[in-house]
Amino acid sequence: MTFTQADVLQNWKLGRKALNFGLVLTVTLVVFTALSVQVIVWQQLVVSLNVTFKQLNNSQSIFCAGLAMGTVVFMPFAIKYGRRPVYIISTAIVFAMSVWSSRMDTLWELYLTNLIMGLAGATNEAIIGCTIADLFFVHQRATMNGIYLLTVVAGNFLTPMLAGVHATASGWRWVYYVLSIFTGFVFLAFIFLYEETKYIPLSEGQQSITVASSEVPSQTAIEREGGSMVTEPAKAEAEESLYQIDTGIQIDDTVPLASWKQRLSSTRPTDESLRELFYRPVLIMFRLPIVAFAAFQYSVALCWLVNIIVVLNMVFPYPPYNFTPAQVGYMCLGPFTGFMIGTLYGGPLTDKAIVWFAKRNHGYYEPEMRLYLLHLPCVLTAAGIIMFGVTTAKGMHWIVPAIGGAIYAAGGIAYGDNILTYVIDSHKLLAGEAFVTISFWRNLLIIVMAQIRIPWMIGMGLQNMFILSGFLSLALTFLYVPMIYLGKRTRRASAKWYYQMAENRI
Repeated sequence: MTFTQADVLQNWKLGRKALNFGLVLTVTLVVFTALSVQVIVWQQLVVSLNVTFKQLNNSQSIFCAGLAMGTVVFMPFAIKYGRRPVYIISTAIVFAMSVWSSRMDTLWELYLTNLIMGLAGATNEAIIGCTIADLFFVHQRATMNGIYLLTVVAGNFLTPMLAGVHATASGWRWVYYVLSIFTGFVFLAFIFLYEETKYIPLSEGQQSITVASSEVPSQTAIEREGGSMVTEPAKAEAEESLYQIDTGIQIDDTVPLASWKQRLSSTRPTDESLRELFYRPVLIMFRLPIVAFAAFQYSVALCWLVNIIVVLNMVFPYPPYNFTPAQVGYMCLGPFTGFMIGTLYGGPLTDKAIVWFAKRNHGYYEPEMRLYLLHLPCVLTAAGIIMFGVTTAKGMHWIVPAIGGAIYAAGGIAYGDNILTYVIDSHKLLAGEAFVTISFWRNLLIIVMAQIRIPWMIGMGLQNMFILSGFLSLALTFLYVPMIYLGKRTRRASAKWYYQMAENRI
């Protein structure tokens, strides 16, 4: 089979990649904005819908439950039938729920719209891992994950700040009017601009698979030629495995690029059993220890984010702060600034560091090298949690808890970025299912936190709750240290099962 180099996903031109990935990031921004703006307007919703803060807290839990279940519902279809149709359908649902939210008048509508929007919005959380693995090389993935997480943060902090100003001026319904208009444009953009990224190179013939060695070549050989990093042909990314693939494919640059209509068409379904795809994330949780580790670590690092957002909206509108919704929104600038700094550490800096580590390892890259720089994010995450909680409880000047939120944000996003990239590098072929598992457990932990948050705060007090949270975060995130030594061993032990599951994708 002969095909053009330009049709291979990782060889797309920068503009083509940027458009595709940019659309994914845009829908990510929409989903997390929908999750966060509701918290910003809680003050107004209490009066308008005649509800309590506890009921609003429950509505947020329902949204997160939708996010957890949505990854399980939509991801199998994205793996089998392609990313494009799933993105279009889910974005249409988010648009419809945004319109409904702007018109809701009862508590049950609040619950139902949050559930359905969570189900549809979960798509991007799972597919993003596939997209990054499909489009970008090893030395680019942490940066791309960092950009994705920064978009998540923008949806959690930056757009709510703007929504707070808008709600103060025009009321909470106009926040959803604007969100629905923006989502409508995103939906149209996906229809006319989003290319399918599920690439199937073999349309005819057979592939020959042979076992290369009993040793797992889980590392990618990296060399420096003329100042640019390249991947050694003998150990290309497709060979981060026990197998050597002979596909019989030849690259011919004289073959014309597929037409725009062809590139927008959905790919043909692959041979995976749809039923198996629904339960495979459960198997992955128990058969691939690195995925279980990442799900736990990513959840622990970022679950405190929701606590900070909720405390901002439950404490700062009252004495001694007496903030308006707009001023509460401005408080989000602190964490957002921290997230931007953390993205630089967890993304470009780590991507450059693994090249240096690989050179010191005789040119071989190990995914565990992603974990070498996590000590600083661990400390910053815990310190930021404690600083935010203690200074807020003492009623200190608002700039101090804002700095605490920024410190937490810098550490949390740097930690989460490297954990997600570690999973992609270790199990690229099952990245979709792995991200379903990670997203499910992250949202499940957020639901648990939402239910225990208020009783915990009442029982221990705001200050002690955040002090305990900080030390719990420090103890649990430092569990990455054993994985530095055990990671390669676990990959070797699970390699046979991993490649059996991914056999028709290589």
